Amino acid sequence: MQHGSLPAALLCIGLAITAAIRPLPAAAADAEEVRLGLQHWIDDLLSGPGLGYAVAADGMVVVAATEDGFRATLPAIRVDLSGGAAVAIDPIDLTLTAADAETYNVDWQLPESVALSGTAGDGRILVASRRGTGLFDPALGVMRQTHIVLGGIGLLDGTGGRRLQVESLELQTAASAGTDGTLDRTTEVQLRGIATTGGSEPPIRIASLGYSGSARGLRPAAWRALGESLRPGLAPGERPEPPPVLLSGFDSRYRADELQFAVRGQPATLAGASLAVTGTGLDGGHANLSLSLALADGDWPPAFGLFAARDAEIELALTGLPSDRLVEALVAALADAGSPQPELALAMLNMRLQEAMMTSGAELEIRTLRLASDMAELRVGGTIAPTLASMWGVVADIEMTIAGLDALIAEARGAPDDGMALQQLTLLQAMGAEDTDPAGRPLRRYVLSITDSGEVLLNGADLMPVLVAATP
Repeated sequence: MQHGSLPAALLCIGLAITAAIRPLPAAAADAEEVRLGLQHWIDDLLSGPGLGYAVAADGMVVVAATEDGFRATLPAIRVDLSGGAAVAIDPIDLTLTAADAETYNVDWQLPESVALSGTAGDGRILVASRRGTGLFDPALGVMRQTHIVLGGIGLLDGTGGRRLQVESLELQTAASAGTDGTLDRTTEVQLRGIATTGGSEPPIRIASLGYSGSARGLRPAAWRALGESLRPGLAPGERPEPPPVLLSGFDSRYRADELQFAVRGQPATLAGASLAVTGTGLDGGHANLSLSLALADGDWPPAFGLFAARDAEIELALTGLPSDRLVEALVAALADAGSPQPELALAMLNMRLQEAMMTSGAELEIRTLRLASDMAELRVGGTIAPTLASMWGVVADIEMTIAGLDALIAEARGAPDDGMALQQLTLLQAMGAEDTDPAGRPLRRYVLSITDSGEVLLNGADLMPVLVAATP
């Protein structure tokens, strides 16, 4: 059973369904080989590093031969979530028929409901329609392909009241083996027609919610060893050293379309939102991480004031970070997430990454930062590199432009409750250099430089006197 923090749970589950490479059989497998392969797959699924949950199987895989293949039963599984909630999944039956001498087509017989329990009461997830197929390789102990489609999903509380409904859920996975004993995996999840029901809060509706991810060069034995190093109950001195290399790269992408929700009780909408995290070079000397976030066509309540962004784009890249330091920081964050104060895990990860950057020459690149409202648009780009040479701890070259600042100031003058905002906008206007965009529209430009000698320059002017005067 494994514990940890939830943010990367979907990626972890996608990576954890893996197995060690074993020699391929010369002929079709027998029942014991199929059982061992399925058990290996289940063990790998349960032995990876848990992120905000603990998983346990009630028993072992059971396999029996049939006229045209095998029938298998996967054991019941219990998932204990943080906060005292739990999910209980009944045993799942599989029918396997030979696809070729090495693999088997799989037909899943999925349960029609899943039991839920927690401090807020018990409930059930009901699934009206269920269809699942796959391709299983007993020698690898891995599902080479999985395709599961569920329809008419409803979350019911203990009284039978429906709290959440999902029109459909589709899951697809694929795995392939490399010649060096590694695995490449892809996972796609798509939910459609999501809506909350009942309760006193305004409903939340999402037309579609999707995840796609991949892991390249995954080392199954190393992943299992990582899970062992994070096993709950181990004293610091008993915890084995985590493996130095887990995989060569990964990417995780989330997307939501046509969102309707409430902010402070007022309706709000988003045409779309997306988040992507990518890592490369994790098996080499230096790794690169990138993060991108986008919001499209937001309609926000008046309480958000003048600065509600209709559209937003953010793309950041961390380059040149030693891969071993990155793995150490991520493993430590997973261990922290299983502590009595898991909320500290993200803060500690940030500190460890900053320390690694400070001593390695890594660089943070702001490739895109764009916020656009009906009246104004802000753009930021540049680089930040931590260094011990500067009294500020970094050297930086940042350029920012603001279009529509005059319109914002005019709007702020007409809003009596935004006196502080008016002061800040007027200061920004005074500090910016007048310029125009390629279309000839006026804007303010700000070029900030922090040098290794400690100079802070804005549009070429020394800001140190201002900073000194502002220091208490």
